[in-house]
This record gives sequence, C-alpha cells and structure tokens, in this order.
Amino acid sequence: MKRDARKSLCKACEEVGMHHTNILKWRKDKEKLGACNERSACSLHAGMPSQLEHIETELLQFIFERRETALPVKPITILLHAAQLDNNFAHKEWNAQYAAVQRFAKSHGYVHRLGTKVSQKDPCDTADLAKNFIKELWPRLAEPCQDKR
Repeated sequence: MKRDARKSLCKACEEVGMHHTNILKWRKDKEKLGACNERSACSLHAGMPSQLEHIETELLQFIFERRETALPVKPITILLHAAQLDNNFAHKEWNAQYAAVQRFAKSHGYVHRLGTKVSQKDPCDTADLAKNFIKELWPRLAEPCQDKR
C-alpha cells in the first residue's frame, strides 16, 4: 500500500478498512516479516510448546509401527498411547487430551481419513441403473394382482 503524501496514515488506513496500529506493528517487525517462509507465514512466533513434546519421538515411532503393520491410526489410539507414556497427560481432561493429539497430528502432517459408507460410483451410471430398474418394474406394477392366497 502506497501512501499519498497529502493523507495522514490514519486516513489512508481508514479508507482501506484497517486500523493504523497494524501498519505501525508491521513497520516494527519488517525484518521478521521479510524472513518468514511459507510454512511459518501465519505468525511471527512459534506459539505455545506442545504438551506432547517430551514424548514426541515415542509417539511418532508408535504411529510409524502401526502404519507399517497396516493397523489403523486413529486419534483415540494416539491419545491412549500418549496417556500410557505420560502420567501427567493421562490426568488431563478428555477434551484437552484430544485437542493436544489433534494439534500434534496436524503439526506432523497426519490426517484422520474416514472410510465412506457408500461406494463411490459415477452418478451417470447410477442414474442409468435406476432408470433400468424402473423400466423393468413398471410393467409388473401395472399388471393386476395375481397373488392367490
């Protein structure tokens, strides 16, 4: 954003719809912002340390072993294993444990994929099957009832 020499910083920011203190912060952190890469572009600081940082290698090894043996790796299995490794983690509330495991998985690039309950088929094929079924069934429905009970 280039500033017009005739306008004040507050007026220029007001026209764009931001508060002028953002510009002041960005000027102060100019070197840090320039040094940010794409991965850390969300913030200038690392944030809070992970609750699972001290057992990170054991958890990663656990996940790797489960995946190698084709066993499912779900957040609950990671949570239970982390609780076995760290007694302090085991005494935390369920929501805090689950959130910590989700952040841990996200930071290491793991996602929890769910299986579909309906097989994925081309909608055109499904429409053709439905039309064929109706064409076959319609004459039977039009016939008089022949049930002799």
